[in-house]
Amino acid sequence: MAESKASCQAIGDPHYETFDASLFSFQGTCSYVMVKTSGEDKTLTPFSIINKNQLAPGARGSYMKSAVIKLPGHEIVITHGERDRVTIDGKMSSLPVNLNSDNITITQSGIKGTLKTDFGLEVTFDWAGVPVLDIVEWAASWSVPDNDRACWHFPACTEQEKQRYRGPEYCGLLVDKTGPFANCSETVTLAQFPNDCLFYACLTHGSRETYCKALNSYVNSCMLAKTPVSPQWKQITKCP
Repeated sequence: MAESKASCQAIGDPHYETFDASLFSFQGTCSYVMVKTSGEDKTLTPFSIINKNQLAPGARGSYMKSAVIKLPGHEIVITHGERDRVTIDGKMSSLPVNLNSDNITITQSGIKGTLKTDFGLEVTFDWAGVPVLDIVEWAASWSVPDNDRACWHFPACTEQEKQRYRGPEYCGLLVDKTGPFANCSETVTLAQFPNDCLFYACLTHGSRETYCKALNSYVNSCMLAKTPVSPQWKQITKCP
């Protein structure tokens, strides 16, 4: 049994948070290892979770189509849109489910499902899809073979484009200590906002409309924290 706990997550289209709280977005449409045991510690029960991404209809982005949880003796598949049920060893099963004399349980509460094992693994899901080296190269290194020959790892931006979008004319304004958002950054943690801004700028090739939506999202967070943002931000960015 594990003596400590750690968590990671994949949400949205898709955004990831790693065990060390690093945040990034990645739009590949292949199959990727989200988490697995390394095999070095023989006292740990081996398992892996592999997610398959798929291109979102009418968009250049992707979403998590399914997650395959491999446990000793069982393979459990959670599929986007197939609410209230999972596939266990190739057969569809409605929740709740108990396996191996309750060593593995899969239950549901409202829109959330939860898988628990007796060795400490816990996976929550809702059937709704869910800084390091170059994210595309790094994430692609965790891809695993699947039957989708059309999948890609989505190199959303060239290095030149990234440099431009990280600059003061785009997302760099969020982290400018003398810029219009400086006061807010002292009370509202920037966290994922600059990454999201860069991601959507790359996704839309610098669309001003998308850029302004990203900035508005941060301004709204500042307002909720009762921290004023200089009205000059709209003049500087030329956002409506």
